Amino acid sequence: MQRLFADATLRPEDFSGRGEAGCTMGKSGRRAFYRGFAEACAPALRETLDIATRDLAAGLIERLARHPAAGLLPGATELGHRPDGDPF
Repeated sequence: MQRLFADATLRPEDFSGRGEAGCTMGKSGRRAFYRGFAEACAPALRETLDIATRDLAAGLIERLARHPAAGLLPGATELGHRPDGDPF
């Protein structure tokens, strides 16, 4: 995002309300910021979220394989009172 300031895509006039209370970005500044974010940051963030999602799904599948699905249904067992002590 530093690039947006270095190449003057974002300029001081894109902000208002300077001072102790901070500042806000105007509509043209937000448009430039989100365009820059989409180009520079979003692909890496998307890849990181995809990996985390796959890891979470794999962990849930593994946990489900270790415990019968009936134990996960409401009313099948009291939450936190499974015989093996695992609430999941």
